[in-house]
Amino acid sequence: MTFPVRRRGEFTIEASMTPDDALKRIARALEKESASGIRIHEDSVRFVVPLLRFKSNWNILAPIDSGSIGIRRVGKGLRVRYTLSLRRVTWSATLMIPLLFGPFVLLGRETPVSLGVVFLVAIWLWIVGGNYAIACVRFPDWLRKRLTHE
Repeated sequence: MTFPVRRRGEFTIEASMTPDDALKRIARALEKESASGIRIHEDSVRFVVPLLRFKSNWNILAPIDSGSIGIRRVGKGLRVRYTLSLRRVTWSATLMIPLLFGPFVLLGRETPVSLGVVFLVAIWLWIVGGNYAIACVRFPDWLRKRLTHE
């Protein structure tokens, strides 16, 4: 399953550095963003994002709970492939929205149940879909900048 649990992507950049140097650079950048469990293994770096971090919600890793980034040489550039897990935000929203909003929406006497269900689904899409979309747009850009601007 891809949406909303996992995001995969890839891109190629022109770079003269070796894949090993690129992986080390990414590992340092992930460490600065408070990732943990950072491990470089052959041609990839894997990381985990702790549940409790005292970072802004604008932190690049905010919606992500783990991931891997693979890098290999292709011609004069580097091919970057990444996989991100967004399980935490997906399951949290799936459990919390019905528990927090369900009683108010579904037990309201003036609102039809069908409209309440639509409202709960809309909230879920806003939270999970929004975090997924933000990760889809921001993470590859963040990776490119770390590999080309440091």
